[in-house]
Amino acid sequence: MRRKTWSAAKLAVVTGSLLAIIVVVASVRAAEQTSPNAAGPAADQQRIRRLIEALGAEQFATREKAQSELERMGVEVFDALNEARENPDIEIAHRVRHLLLGMRVVWSPETDPEEVRRIMQGYGERNDLERQGLADRLTTLDPTKAAAPLCRIARFDHSDRLAKYAALKLMGLSLPKDASAQQKQKLAGEITSLVTGSRRVASEWLRTYAQSITDPASTLPAWQRLTRDELDRLDQFDELDGRENARDLLRWYAHLLHQLDRPEESLAAVRQTLDLMDGTREQLLDTVDWLIEHETYVLVSELATRYPNQFGEFAMLQYRLAEAQMKQGDAEAAKQTVAKARAMKAEEPTEHIAMAVSLQERGLFEWAEGEYRLVIDNFPAASYYVLQSRFLMASMLHDLQRDNEAADMLEVALQTMDVDRNLQQMMELRTGMRVVNARAQMNYYRAEHLARQTEWEKVRENLTKAIEANPDDVDVVIAMYRVPNATDEWKADAMRRIQSAVNGFRAQIATIEPIQQRAPNPEVGRQLALLYNNLAWLIGNTTGDYAEAVRLSHKSLELVPDTAGYLDTLGRCYYAKGDYANAVKYQAQAVRLDPHTQQIRRQLELFEKALAGKSSEAK
Repeated sequence: MRRKTWSAAKLAVVTGSLLAIIVVVASVRAAEQTSPNAAGPAADQQRIRRLIEALGAEQFATREKAQSELERMGVEVFDALNEARENPDIEIAHRVRHLLLGMRVVWSPETDPEEVRRIMQGYGERNDLERQGLADRLTTLDPTKAAAPLCRIARFDHSDRLAKYAALKLMGLSLPKDASAQQKQKLAGEITSLVTGSRRVASEWLRTYAQSITDPASTLPAWQRLTRDELDRLDQFDELDGRENARDLLRWYAHLLHQLDRPEESLAAVRQTLDLMDGTREQLLDTVDWLIEHETYVLVSELATRYPNQFGEFAMLQYRLAEAQMKQGDAEAAKQTVAKARAMKAEEPTEHIAMAVSLQERGLFEWAEGEYRLVIDNFPAASYYVLQSRFLMASMLHDLQRDNEAADMLEVALQTMDVDRNLQQMMELRTGMRVVNARAQMNYYRAEHLARQTEWEKVRENLTKAIEANPDDVDVVIAMYRVPNATDEWKADAMRRIQSAVNGFRAQIATIEPIQQRAPNPEVGRQLALLYNNLAWLIGNTTGDYAEAVRLSHKSLELVPDTAGYLDTLGRCYYAKGDYANAVKYQAQAVRLDPHTQQIRRQLELFEKALAGKSSEAK
């Protein structure tokens, strides 16, 4: 049995591709053909081989001359040098690796989008871990921008592991379901052209992948061979750092088999990935998450049988097993597994709070509530852990629109802290949650509950208490603005508070924005993004320049890309502007990133309904 290891970093290797990169790839081909580093006509392979052999010549001058000539030839000798890295002649191997490390590649030509050039700046001078991180960052961009630089990494990175990693990242980008046969054919040809002539393994993967875009069934023998070859390489060279790639290649192959309705072969391919493990918690959790995501629930039970100690000692794995059992329809087994998970480390409240948060993030709200209540019911009411559980559970209940229960949860916490000022100070220090903010939230939750009962007088009473507790709470200001049939005095007060909040955000932005422009800093950038988002959210939910709100929201996402909450704001701003198509587009992205936050899902339903209504009117 192979014993392999990898980190818990997750790579979603799904079938699909990059329909929209056709134009980008074509432009990159043109840029790379005109680049001084681009591979020109096929080099004289005999001459290249002689020069490589000369790197091990007895005469120093001969070795130096051959190295200088190979260096001058640039990327056109990349493949030959790459294949010579393990030459038995130590001198040749050493000089070849030196040439590969020093090879000048234009990782991001001027034709690349600005975001790509920013990410790829200094790529060649970075270490392997940093370059892998840059490949990860590329996939956070739109596929039209990420594809070309990933192709370059797969083609020219001196590390075969990173080349394969980039190829898998490229293979993981998704192809629109409505892509035509002609579009697929053109895309396949473009991807193939980028790796034409390359003899490295990553390029062969991409060529086979390109063929699978138009004729997936015909590529099955090739994928079977490629996965077998990769496993054989691991056995032969014991490449510890290449096992993630082997795992993800198998996952790719398994998913392709599943798409082609060959479930038994798909299951067998996934089962092979289990042999690449040595059973660390991180490996098991990553693998179980992938199995659940791809609905291969039976293998979760197999893993639990194979690694009983790890599952028996790690509550998170027990819950994953219960999740798989539940999705297989075995509610009784899931119930028993959950009971085992809750019984673990009963004396450690932090474990149960962390478990509750994790379950909540997976949309397993009933189980999350059970973990929160376990802490609340079994530890002193005036302890930090119980209060923390109350705050976290209140937020979850509010998202589930159980606002009265959420308010009750906070009310007890506030009463406890009112009695013990030291406890109040400790909570504020540890969580950053000021008591006045919690009191405002409690009354806001009450108002939200009463609004669904249309008890508007009581809604106004609770919102008044909330805004008195925390005048800076934007959600309370928005709720005040939305109260129907309000008096002129109420409306005027709401408008005054909106303008005050807008002015406050603008003042903070005016202070921080120049600092970030002069010397970009990630932390300052995050603060600025939050201000952009909050101002956009306020305008988008009340009144003002909705076009400006859209611009502000986009700015927040430029600083902190792929943030579900910020995309949620952008969707709302487009909705306020009356652009329902873009509202649905960006809200759907938010849901994909955070599928279990109910408020985000409710907004998507609202926007979809508005778009459908607009379409009906157009007809």
